[in-house]
Amino acid sequence: MERIARVAPSLAAIGVAAVAWLLLTALFVDVLDLGRTEATAASRQRSDDPCALRDPLPVGTDARCFFDLARAGQAPLVVDLDQRWTGNLLVQWLNVRPAGSSDTLHFVYAQNAGTPTSRLLRLFAVHAATGDDHLGYLIGRCGAPACALSDLVVVGEDGGRFRSLLNLRLGAFAEVQVQGGGVTALEAWFPAGATAPGGMVARRFGWGGGNAYALRDMSIVPVPTASPR
Repeated sequence: MERIARVAPSLAAIGVAAVAWLLLTALFVDVLDLGRTEATAASRQRSDDPCALRDPLPVGTDARCFFDLARAGQAPLVVDLDQRWTGNLLVQWLNVRPAGSSDTLHFVYAQNAGTPTSRLLRLFAVHAATGDDHLGYLIGRCGAPACALSDLVVVGEDGGRFRSLLNLRLGAFAEVQVQGGGVTALEAWFPAGATAPGGMVARRFGWGGGNAYALRDMSIVPVPTASPR
C-alpha cells in the first residue's frame, strides 16, 4: 500500500477507468518481499486465505503451504499447495491427499502463461455442520493477481472421491468470504455506461446437505475501502 501511495501523483493523469482498476486491485493484493516460505501463523488465522494468496508471490520466490481438511470420524486430509517460479512462469500445484499417503484425491494445476492461463487466487476450507470440511478455491482465468474472469469452486469428498458442490463464474474484482459454514462470492457491478464499479454483487451460498451449495441471498454492497495498517 505504501508503494501505491508513492506513485499516486503520477496516477492522477491516468483515465478514470485505469485509476479505479488500480485502486480496487490494491484493496485485495499487497506485494511482499519474502524468500521461500510457508504460510505464517497470522495468515493461517484467515479462514478464507490460509495460504496467503491475497499477497502476490514475488517473482523468483517459491512457497509451500499445508493445512488439514477435517473428516467426520476419520483422519483429516492434507491440502498441499506448491508454488514455484521458473523465470517469469509461476506454476501452482494443488494436491489433496490422505495424511501419510502419496495418493491424490483432488488435483489442480495452474500456470500464469501458456494455454490455458490460470492462477489460484484463493484457497480455503469450509466447515460443514456434518463435521466435514469442504475445499474451496478461486481460480483466475488469467495469469495476474487481478483477473477479469474467475471461477469459484467448492468440492467435497464422497466415498473417497471429490465431487463439485459449487462452480460459479465471476467477473472483475472477484473475492470470496467464508462465514459460518457458508461462502460469499463478490464481483464488481458496473452501472450502465460507468467505467468504475458502483458496488459489489454479493451472493451468499450455504450448505444444507445433498449435492450442492444453495443460493441463500444476493445483494449489492459498497466497494471495499482500504483499511489503515
